[in-house]
Amino acid sequence: MVLYKPSSPVGVYISAARLEGPFEHRPAAAAYILQGIAQRLSRTEQAELDAD
Repeated sequence: MVLYKPSSPVGVYISAARLEGPFEHRPAAAAYILQGIAQRLSRTEQAELDAD
């Protein structure tokens, strides 16, 4: 069973987190991608808290 395609956005995030594929030899690129995700999630969480 396939849960995600490696080329999908979630597949890229998983590859970055696991340092696989294109991120295997580029940990700084993985960190950059994951930092962006963390910032977006933080802003979303803050917006939800502000809405309450």
